Amino acid sequence: MNLLQSLYISRPDDSTEPELMQLINDCTLPENLKSFGLQRGTPTSEYTNLEPADDKESLDINERLVQLLVRLLTVAAGSPGQFIPIHLSQH
Repeated sequence: MNLLQSLYISRPDDSTEPELMQLINDCTLPENLKSFGLQRGTPTSEYTNLEPADDKESLDINERLVQLLVRLLTVAAGSPGQFIPIHLSQH
């Protein structure tokens, strides 16, 4: 979150500004909090640790985290061509 906020502040006239703000907002969504092993009962409650129910849920959470981080790298690069996204093969 700090990285995203720093990028947003340092690029006020950049064309990626709306995408950075969207990423900042998306990081507070419950499904993205789960990606970092966190959960919140209500918007004003404290963060608590998330314990996945089983291995499938754990893998799904990790997959969402990788997708979020690839999205972050793509937006943080600033312009196409500075970052070449990788495609993860499914086994």
